[in-house]
Amino acid sequence: MSRPSPAAARTIAVLNFFVEHPTQAFTLTDLVRSLRLSRATCHALLATLVDTGYLYRKPDKSYVIGPALVAAGRTARAYYSPLEIAREEMRSLADEYDAICTALFREKEEIVLRDRAGGMSHLGWLPPIGQRINMMTLWGGLSLAWESDATILDWINRVEIDPASEERARALDAMRAARERGYFFAVRQDSWSNELAHAPLEERREHTNLFVRDLDDDRSYTLSFMMAPVMDKKGVAFVITLSALRHDVTGAQIKQTARSLVDACNRVSAFLLRADIDSDED
Repeated sequence: MSRPSPAAARTIAVLNFFVEHPTQAFTLTDLVRSLRLSRATCHALLATLVDTGYLYRKPDKSYVIGPALVAAGRTARAYYSPLEIAREEMRSLADEYDAICTALFREKEEIVLRDRAGGMSHLGWLPPIGQRINMMTLWGGLSLAWESDATILDWINRVEIDPASEERARALDAMRAARERGYFFAVRQDSWSNELAHAPLEERREHTNLFVRDLDDDRSYTLSFMMAPVMDKKGVAFVITLSALRHDVTGAQIKQTARSLVDACNRVSAFLLRADIDSDED
């Protein structure tokens, strides 16, 4: 891993300070004290940022955000997309686990696949972008695990499951467990195969156990898929899934893989939440 540049880090610290205080003006003394920079270093950074338009020096010798920084913010917002942020995380997960990683968005009563990435073993086949899954099925509605209790109950009351059935109770229990641990996972009841991985959802459902509550760290499993949420200020923005691992894994490995998935989702969530805060302050 390359070492960070101290000069670049100081420049970013100055810019971040102004971004966090967009309506305020600061003197050189203010910045030296707040950022704990030497006076000479801070003065040189400010001069460069003024020359390039990222800051503006007022007649009273205080500094404010400049036109170049404003333009950069407008451009970022105009072309900002949650998927642009998630795509690199998805690519990294797909490559690390030689798996298929997808981004699923909720649209009314359907789940829509908006993007995907595949590891080397899956370059010949990836699920099509735009693929839709009916949420009024047990399989499709599991992505609601991180929604409100009212939303989950409304969904399960409309799914064609006998209210007294064991499957209904197990589904609710599995969704509660997913909320507690931060991810949902399912395992196959038989070994992985290309044919099954590419089969219609209904056929795969018959070979999948969606209701595993606990994992034995030492036991071997055939992972069907796992998913975790990306959050914004409104709640669940979308979910990222990881599937089609070509080999069995232990319970401990499933937990480690899930941690990588959750960490990736958390990084995207942090970006989205920060973008929402900046938008609210405009």
